Amino acid sequence: FIEGARPLESDAVAEVVELDELLAWLRDPVKDWFRRNLPLRMQDEEVADDGEPFGIDGLERYAIRERLLEAASMPVDLHRLRREGRFPLGPVGDAEWDASIASATALAAATAELVGNDIRHVDAGRREIAIDGTRWRLAGTPRLLVEGDRRALLLRRGGAVRGVEFAHMALERLLLGDEARDVPVFALG
Repeated sequence: FIEGARPLESDAVAEVVELDELLAWLRDPVKDWFRRNLPLRMQDEEVADDGEPFGIDGLERYAIRERLLEAASMPVDLHRLRREGRFPLGPVGDAEWDASIASATALAAATAELVGNDIRHVDAGRREIAIDGTRWRLAGTPRLLVEGDRRALLLRRGGAVRGVEFAHMALERLLLGDEARDVPVFALG
């Protein structure tokens, strides 16, 4: 069928796939291929923009809402965002700020209802599991396990939750094995 293909020998060494590398491939297969196969790095273009923002695009809105979700560890200040040139001035900026605060507040309320108010990440340590029926092993450190009033796998986003993030949650649950059997999984965005 495929030239040069041959059956896997029974004593073949298992190959380890790192969770972060698998997720990078799922997020952007082409960028991951270039990163692995060519001695160059594809960097996101950063354009120096000295203009005043008169609106806010979806990506910037997402970034600000992400910062608001993590506000306990790093407070977000509207005036600082405006000084950085990342947020519009005047009524347009005020309306965007109010919408961002409302979105982050709604996500925080939903999180509190599902997991509790005082959530903290659980250090589950590095794990490695065998994928049944294959020579592959999955290795990595689960990062979505949290504990509040109860333990859960929690993914929160300032925007829509994408398919690759659902895959991320499923792979982490797989890595956690029996420990995650009765642990609920929540994706909020």
